[in-house]
Amino acid sequence: MSEDLVDLFQARYYRELDADERGRVGALIEDVLVLIAVEAGIEDVPEPLPAVLGPVVYTATRRSFDNPMGLSSETIGSYTWRADASDGVYLTEPEVRLVRRWAKKKNLVSVRVSHPFGFHGEWYGPLPQEW
Repeated sequence: MSEDLVDLFQARYYRELDADERGRVGALIEDVLVLIAVEAGIEDVPEPLPAVLGPVVYTATRRSFDNPMGLSSETIGSYTWRADASDGVYLTEPEVRLVRRWAKKKNLVSVRVSHPFGFHGEWYGPLPQEW
């Protein structure tokens, strides 16, 4: 699955990745999939990747790919910026909520059930007391 997801990452990313970067993105994607599986309470994320999880995989991977050292501030001359940042791969709270919401819904199915004794209150066959 990883190579397909690297291709999806590349399609969204603003520039072409070289071979080393593609390898790094593949490793980061695998880490993100592990985090998603943990949050969802499952062993592995299903293949193909559910569409709702695509943006989560992309943003979490990009965050770590673009800022591998977890820089949180920088000064260039008189210009300084500061932000809360973390190194490594992690999911944000909105991403965790989305994964958990998906995990709760993934096991729901609709099953049409008919009454074994007939429809609309009419009984066909023995009444339950006669069993």
